[in-house]
Amino acid sequence: MVTSLCAVATGTSWTIVGTLGVASMGIGEGLGIPAPITAGIVVSAGYFGDKFSPLSDTPNLYCAIVGVNLFDNFKFILKTTIPSYIISLILCAIVGMKYAPSGETGMNSIEIITSTLDANFVIPPLLILPILMVVGMIFFEIPAIPGIFLMALVGSLCGIFVQGGSLADAINAVHYGYVGTTGVTEVDTLLTRGGMESMLGTASLIFCAISYGGILEATGVLRVLIQKVLKIVKRDGTLVLSTVVSCIVLNMIAVDNYVTAVITGSMFKKAYVKRGLHPLNLTKCLAECAAITSPLIPWNTCGIVMVGMLGVSPVEYAPYAFLCWIPSIVIVVFAYLNIGMKRLTPEEQKALLADEENETQGSMEYAEPKAQMA
Repeated sequence: MVTSLCAVATGTSWTIVGTLGVASMGIGEGLGIPAPITAGIVVSAGYFGDKFSPLSDTPNLYCAIVGVNLFDNFKFILKTTIPSYIISLILCAIVGMKYAPSGETGMNSIEIITSTLDANFVIPPLLILPILMVVGMIFFEIPAIPGIFLMALVGSLCGIFVQGGSLADAINAVHYGYVGTTGVTEVDTLLTRGGMESMLGTASLIFCAISYGGILEATGVLRVLIQKVLKIVKRDGTLVLSTVVSCIVLNMIAVDNYVTAVITGSMFKKAYVKRGLHPLNLTKCLAECAAITSPLIPWNTCGIVMVGMLGVSPVEYAPYAFLCWIPSIVIVVFAYLNIGMKRLTPEEQKALLADEENETQGSMEYAEPKAQMA
């Protein structure tokens, strides 16, 4: 629970796994818990932030590809996230009951982190405010841009008035990020984060992703793939199942969850609209089975990084990475039972289909003179 909360607050799975995750591995060893069990739970909790944090690049990418509001997406995926999280907690409790405490090894890491933070920063209860704002923005449906701006503003004010920093320090942190200088590697790694400058790569990735999807659409590649897949789609549940399977297969083939999201989102967007399903259903599928299943694959970039950090193979920890594979099952079951599926009104469906046709027609009109020139 601590790892997943910190992952949502920071929006990064790799940093959390590399800090709190490594400390958890030591604690688990001291308690006599096998390393694959601890690693699996740590990895899945870390990747929980990748799908449920406005500071993470993956949900921003999903929403940009499909064309939905970021916080509408967060509120909508709660319908499957909450059941998945509860099931995972129960399984964690069942697994944990088998092991009795046998030592204090590993707690030293936590003590070092907390004592270093206490020595270098002022940590009153007020600093929980930026984290609570994440939940508040989702609950009150605050749009993404003003919401993230407010979070940055509140965080900057906390840095100035609580930590005693200057306005220049706050502005530099917002633009360039913050680098930890406590002298303790674990703490510095946890604190060091990029600012707006670090998001330029994500912004360019979104542009590339949309361009890539447009190329696949204009050349007809997507239409061929969709026709093959949709031949077996007779129900909404089958469409969701096809999306989930496509995400997992592409994670194996493309070995990167960003590419998986781009191709899957572009392939299925129009298919969902044609069946009268809101695009939020597609972003929910991407959130519940694109990035979070990637660390389960040994040759995927995410799986390789997890091995390097924790020293445990995905093959070993996958059965215990509950939050990585349970959501995929829950979303398919809910789809077949027609639970939590958001539908379009006839007017919304007509408007979205018209937009899709206009985009396709525009791509073809642009490509035709280019072909003639060639």
